[in-house]
Amino acid sequence: MLKKVLTLVSIFSFLFIGAYAATDSYAKSENAAQKKIAVTFNGEVLTFAQDPIEINGTTLVPMRTIFQKLGYTIEWKPDTQTVIAKNKNKEIILKVEDKKAYVNGILKTLAVPTKNLKGNTLVPVRFISENSGAKVEWDNKNYIVKISTSNTDSGTKNEKEVTLTGYIFNLQGGMSGTQFFPEADGGYYRLIGKDFNSFDFKRVKIIGKLITEWEIEVNNISALEDIKIELKGKISGKPMLTQGGPEVFSLKSSTDSKFYSLIGNCRGYEGKEVEISGNQFREDMIYVNSIKEVK
Repeated sequence: MLKKVLTLVSIFSFLFIGAYAATDSYAKSENAAQKKIAVTFNGEVLTFAQDPIEINGTTLVPMRTIFQKLGYTIEWKPDTQTVIAKNKNKEIILKVEDKKAYVNGILKTLAVPTKNLKGNTLVPVRFISENSGAKVEWDNKNYIVKISTSNTDSGTKNEKEVTLTGYIFNLQGGMSGTQFFPEADGGYYRLIGKDFNSFDFKRVKIIGKLITEWEIEVNNISALEDIKIELKGKISGKPMLTQGGPEVFSLKSSTDSKFYSLIGNCRGYEGKEVEISGNQFREDMIYVNSIKEVK
């Protein structure tokens, strides 16, 4: 009887060890079969201290090397784990392990959170495609992210007639420092050619010439009726700052459960439940006319 028991124990031990070995071998072969993701910039193969990774079908690439190639300066704030990328007309703010990003103060939501691996900040490649001005393609067959600057916002000459509606932020007054946030665009433009003081913080229609990818020479400007909105919700603790622009607060609306970026005097209401009324100049952006705490 004891001999039979020992024999059964030996058989089960053999089967368990064999199954474990087979599983381990399969896992190693699967890992070995995973393709390394390569990144090219205008045909040049880039090298990184940390390789690109894939999380839940989303490819993340090292941010610093790519954005510096695109002409951005990079600032790292270790105390808040925040990275800030800037060029002449755009400011991008991301925080490690956070799905929220701000592009010129406008809230964007990433597919997966930003990562920090071995001191390198990794961001979803789709975010670069949609917000840096670069053209980004994915070669699925060869696992290559192809980045090109044929369509960047670096300021290349592009004489094009445009007609746009949006909001004016005349930050410095006169004929310079005027930012225009178009309703159908995620970025903003600098306006030149006229005195925009009388249109400050107003919804307007402009007709002009796009002389660079981010600068419009205005020929005609006219005021439009504002789009009014009223919301309740909770304001974020700290404002974000646009490059040379106003403070931007984030509000999670209890009215429709969406996130909004708020421009206006929201100081003193950080972290509080509020009721606001203002002008909606993008789907998720509001210029605040009045604000009060809801108790």
